[in-house]
Amino acid sequence: MPTDVIKVIPKTTYDFTSGSATHVVCRALDVTASSQGALLVRAHDHSIASGGSVVVTVKISAPSHEEPSIDFIGDEVASATLNSSSPAAPLLIKDDLDAAFGGFLWVEVVGTQGSGTTSATISCDLAMTV
Repeated sequence: MPTDVIKVIPKTTYDFTSGSATHVVCRALDVTASSQGALLVRAHDHSIASGGSVVVTVKISAPSHEEPSIDFIGDEVASATLNSSSPAAPLLIKDDLDAAFGGFLWVEVVGTQGSGTTSATISCDLAMTV
């Protein structure tokens, strides 16, 4: 079975030292031709204080032509977490997508501020089997 590798996040530094935040990376990534998939997150560098985390989350998305300004978001189907106990970079985190991931995907980076520096330089791909 052929696999398409979709670049979701190029190498980017996310810094949550000043506060927790959510960065939406993809709102409705079309994966209708895919039957299986895996989230691949590379941590090029990270410094996560106690209590902090950086999480890449993939959820089901169902965009609507009737209401294109509204995001219809469903269950989480994959995630990758960096926290203070994560191994040192470089690090690869893989999580297979749940079987019922639907036709469109939502991808976000959620950062929770720790007791000090909370930042990570990551890149992310989805490996989708067609």
